[in-house]
Amino acid sequence: MTTLIKQRVVWTGTGVIGGGLSVFYFDVATSGTTAAIKAWFATVMQIVPVGTSAQVENAGDTIDDATGAIVGTWSDGSTQTIPGTGTGVWAAGVGLRVSWLTGGVTNGRRVRGSTFLVPINAASYGTDGTIDNAVLGAQNTAAQTFQTTMAGSHRIWTRPVDGAGGRSHPVTGVIVPDRISWLRSRRV
Repeated sequence: MTTLIKQRVVWTGTGVIGGGLSVFYFDVATSGTTAAIKAWFATVMQIVPVGTSAQVENAGDTIDDATGAIVGTWSDGSTQTIPGTGTGVWAAGVGLRVSWLTGGVTNGRRVRGSTFLVPINAASYGTDGTIDNAVLGAQNTAAQTFQTTMAGSHRIWTRPVDGAGGRSHPVTGVIVPDRISWLRSRRV
């Protein structure tokens, strides 16, 4: 059993359809997760439309990665709401995706995680319909910096089936693909 911090970033505002939530998992011995997420989201929110914000929570549950059961609580730093500062128009429900890579394999498949950054302003798209090269470079750099800061404590959790068999794997790399991503739904 590994105990994990479950840390949430709640998205709100005019650019968010339904509730918005990004969830991160960290080794329970980690400190500074709130500050690291805030630093990363300071770059992210530059391309998110004005009127949208992300609140990095500074307290929450710890879970047993094998069962998903809540086993305690954690707190770190202070809550902060980071406003979107991207100007101009935007398309609802589309943006970009950060892909978190691990060395883990579950059920014959590589374990990967994703964080969707949705919506992003129209200026973030290139003329070819993908992500603008400068935006892509900045977001890749910001995600890499976050990953380096978290030095292996950032984890991807594979949910248990029927209350057993869950596992977590340390993130070993990050890629921001040069293609549009969209949300079918958001879980709150």
